[in-house]
Amino acid sequence: MFSSLFKHLIIQQQKIFRLQIKTLSTVKDGVNGIRDTGIVKRFSQDKGFGFIKRDSNGNDVFVHFQSILGTGFKTLQEGQQVEFKVFQGVKGLEARNNQVKTFTNDRHIGIVRKFIKNRGFGFITRKSDGADLFVHSRSIRHTGLESLEEGMEVEFLEIQSNRGAEAKDIRIINKIDCIENSSPIGFF
Repeated sequence: MFSSLFKHLIIQQQKIFRLQIKTLSTVKDGVNGIRDTGIVKRFSQDKGFGFIKRDSNGNDVFVHFQSILGTGFKTLQEGQQVEFKVFQGVKGLEARNNQVKTFTNDRHIGIVRKFIKNRGFGFITRKSDGADLFVHSRSIRHTGLESLEEGMEVEFLEIQSNRGAEAKDIRIINKIDCIENSSPIGFF
């Protein structure tokens, strides 16, 4: 009895595996991964998929949560602007390598609340409304600094990523003040 049940489960698993291989192998690169932008029309967090209306032609493309770039809980919000690559899938066009791209045009001023150098990220508090924004170390590399210091005044662009509000294109306003106020290293 147990062996026949086990055999039945193995056969069912093999059918599922074959279906997955068939599904993946029929995804064509026919559209050649053309980059496009669009607006999230709808996205079901429960089901893990939704649709994006393309800016290029107004057509809808399917989007699955696994194709959203980033870490953590991957989801999209209705109305978000996204950039993606278009591929021909089994049931139609699919959006892959999705990146949320909702840049605002104006720059903001903020204060570095916390930066964890060994983890490569931190938070900036926007002066205008006190909102905290995530900042990654890759957003400060162009400044020549490896990390930010608590209390530094910075200027930045805000984007909405899949993690929420994020500070990009960081510019240090008071780097000299922070260095002057810190204790000297190597001097007695």
